[in-house]
Amino acid sequence: MNNDVTVLPLKTPITFGSETVTEFKIKKPRAKEMRILPAGKPSMDDLLNLLGKCAAQPTPVIDALEVEDMVAAVEVIGNFLPRSPQTGD
Repeated sequence: MNNDVTVLPLKTPITFGSETVTEFKIKKPRAKEMRILPAGKPSMDDLLNLLGKCAAQPTPVIDALEVEDMVAAVEVIGNFLPRSPQTGD
């Protein structure tokens, strides 16, 4: 895979219908995916919605993530996002 996609193996696979999801292929968000984020600091709900779009997974799959997998997936999304400029003296 290239740097625009991160493969994240799930520690706890998710059964969705007749499928078992064992990994997420999380692509780097583009402007169209970023539209769902608010202008300020995004909430966990915002990040999970963005994760669903970037991993091409429906909301029920995202909602079924165990906390450990959720944290790892949101961290991947965070690594793709630009850093805010640091302020201070």
